[in-house]
Amino acid sequence: MKKLMVVLAAMGFTAGVYAADAVKPDAKAEAAKAAAIKAADADKDGKVTVIEYMAIYKIDEAAAKKADKNANGIIEVDEFVIVAPAADKKADKKDK
Repeated sequence: MKKLMVVLAAMGFTAGVYAADAVKPDAKAEAAKAAAIKAADADKDGKVTVIEYMAIYKIDEAAAKKADKNANGIIEVDEFVIVAPAADKKADKKDK
């Protein structure tokens, strides 16, 4: 019985480690996102407005507003998506 409990405890610990890894965000992706947000915040007020988002990624207002899920005029951290430059998108289409 004691051996069974040790095995079950080890399995529980292992499952917990895997679960923790599953929710851990990719550090490089988070760092890239933080840098992009800092670069997009032109007036350095700690917020990325729809206008700033449009300017940094050279996208139209409709696309920027689509990113602003709660329609408050601010691209929140959870709404912020790094947009690939248009030139890269054209190159991708040629490759396919």
